[in-house]
Amino acid sequence: MHIQPDSLDWIFFDLDNTIWDHASASRRAIGHICTRYGLPPMQFMAAFKQHNDALWGELAKGRVDWNVLRVRRFELVLNQMACGCSSNDAEEMSRHYLAKYLEEPALLPGAVEAVAFACSIARVGVLTNGARDVQLAKLAFLPMKIEFVQCANEGCGAKPSPDFFRAAQQSLGDPSRLLMVGDSFAEDVLPTLELGWRAVWVRHHQEIPDNPPKNLLTIPDLGTFTTLFACQTAFPSA
Repeated sequence: MHIQPDSLDWIFFDLDNTIWDHASASRRAIGHICTRYGLPPMQFMAAFKQHNDALWGELAKGRVDWNVLRVRRFELVLNQMACGCSSNDAEEMSRHYLAKYLEEPALLPGAVEAVAFACSIARVGVLTNGARDVQLAKLAFLPMKIEFVQCANEGCGAKPSPDFFRAAQQSLGDPSRLLMVGDSFAEDVLPTLELGWRAVWVRHHQEIPDNPPKNLLTIPDLGTFTTLFACQTAFPSA
């Protein structure tokens, strides 16, 4: 199944784990923290993932805001590790983590080429559950400008809520001319297909669910994004 480039008005990308390698950037930042404070990295990373994932779930439900999440995840890790650090240490860790997390580009292979190709055939946006200041800093590593960025908890909920995608869809016209590209089947693909968009699932070795939608398009990574299109328009190299 191929997509005709002239059948699209907008191509929207997810950011974390689609364009941006969140896992590697997070590991690098936590490594710096553990070196700075003399903490065991494996134990710290395991605890951080546990509490960070739980708090992101609360964020998606509107039960916690960004500023609380950014510090609270470190407070919970330090309490769990019983390492004698204080709330002030948690606040300092939060600042240090974000600085190191964004210090170097962590773009996934093929991301620049895929976004450049998308820009050559349609208007391009990013739909993400991340905080706007952090997500814009990540997008600054791309050599092209993204025309539209919508983040969670800006009055339109968060993925996978259909309201999040409806907010982006407003005044954009025919939903069948919108394409969502993301790594999460539950958060990026299913909600947009149900609204009449088209969707591309960037699988990254994830298992295809039983009875997938007939119109589901899948690719292993963004390096193969252009193979979905019947006519591959030339685009700038990275």
